[in-house]
Amino acid sequence: MIRKNGLFLFLGFLIIAFIVLAIEAKLYPANWAGALTTHTLVQQDTSHLELLWVQTVFTDNGYSRRQLAATEGNVFFIGSLSQRGASGLVALDGETGHKRWRVSDSETVDVGPEMVYVNYRNSIVAYSLTGEKVWQTRLFRARHISYFNAVDGKLYVDTGGYYILDALTGELLDNPTYLNPEMAIYYGNTAVFMGQHVFRGGENIHESLAVAINRQTRDILWRTENNVISNVAATESLAFVITYEDELLIMDAKTGKLLERIQIEPSINFFVRETQPYTRVYQLAVDQATQTLYVLLGDSNQLFAFRIHE
Repeated sequence: MIRKNGLFLFLGFLIIAFIVLAIEAKLYPANWAGALTTHTLVQQDTSHLELLWVQTVFTDNGYSRRQLAATEGNVFFIGSLSQRGASGLVALDGETGHKRWRVSDSETVDVGPEMVYVNYRNSIVAYSLTGEKVWQTRLFRARHISYFNAVDGKLYVDTGGYYILDALTGELLDNPTYLNPEMAIYYGNTAVFMGQHVFRGGENIHESLAVAINRQTRDILWRTENNVISNVAATESLAFVITYEDELLIMDAKTGKLLERIQIEPSINFFVRETQPYTRVYQLAVDQATQTLYVLLGDSNQLFAFRIHE
């Protein structure tokens, strides 16, 4: 009897220990990667950009997911404001960089009019710009969401299969069998849509050129050299990319003509094996409402905000 009670106590202790460890893993994850350097962006007096603020942020590694988005005076990223903080969707004031709100359980972010969307496991969740949950849709037969795009009032979702949701309500509109060019996810996981143009940046280090595509004809309008390490951010007239040659390039969105080079100092040293900066996140986002460009440099854990002067 004593042995039996002892066994129950031992099992109870193990269960409590597992629960505590799970809670600690959730609340206190392993340290985010520290900064490899601290960057400045060296501008000319006649630059198209005016620096507003710089914030320290911690984000995940790799190219595979959109981790930065902006709309209506808000900028959103997936990660944490502290090196020991749990990962989640963090909303910052676009003018000051101050934290507005945060929710956990987020892997990818995109925005639409008056809404921000994240995915977690096999669900898409929509929040208002002030952080209230508006709807959540679980995708049947989906185990995990690879990525999604919010375009023209719809959410296009890739799970290995394909789903189209109403961006306002989360209602399932279609479950296509095949991927086709009418679906936004046809153009990759971080494509930007401006009117009839699609801008697609480097999806990985082996496919690192940016292109502009006509959505109707699917003709390539222009392309960059094969040195881009970020997605493309764009306004109606300007397009922006980061290159592994330590430059933020500003181009004419319609023609691809280079308008300005902004030097990133010190060098990212993108291909150095010892520190592996090529595993970090380099992403861009534009808030069309406020004409603000956000630049995320993962090797330095820095998020820059610039007012755009066209």
